[in-house]
Amino acid sequence: DFTTNGQVYFGNIANTTTAGRIWVRSNNLNFRFASTSNIADYSEYLQQSETSEPGDVMVIADDSFEKVEKSNKSYDQKVLGVVTKYGTSGNAGTCWDEVSCDKQSDPNWANVGMLGQVYTKISVENGNIKPGDPLTTSSAKGVAMKATREGRIVGYALDFFDGSHSGADILDNPTAGTWDVNTPNGTKKAGKIVI
Repeated sequence: DFTTNGQVYFGNIANTTTAGRIWVRSNNLNFRFASTSNIADYSEYLQQSETSEPGDVMVIADDSFEKVEKSNKSYDQKVLGVVTKYGTSGNAGTCWDEVSCDKQSDPNWANVGMLGQVYTKISVENGNIKPGDPLTTSSAKGVAMKATREGRIVGYALDFFDGSHSGADILDNPTAGTWDVNTPNGTKKAGKIVI
């Protein structure tokens, strides 16, 4: 019986075919933490105010309930996560199947990674990046930078970035090259690394 808020369950519940999942009962809804793939990352589909792509750094939007938008200022305290293509893609609240609630191809939703390794857009706006550096929002839209002062961060770098080339993503796929982003301090190099 999975009806009490605060319950956690591992495996199948009810007559579902969603074995191997972690279920949490909260606010009278059932949420699952896993997907049809063999991953350990956690993400949520959230409404977005503009289209995004994997690697975009997202912040909580001011204009609506449970909505996100690309970051666009340095050290934004509303940073939430990074758009991912690998997270818990089937996590859709009370939906019990993997088809009727699919938001993957709907441009009104962003799959925002909040835990795990996420392939992230970064820039050298605040200096070169090395593994272990904390990353926060930059002035470039949807792009992270090295955090050099206190504040919220989106995660820690797991790779190097000096503006010359991007790293490999979490499945060792080649990444995008580098590109230029405009900042208050002039044009800076940007790329993608895993955080």
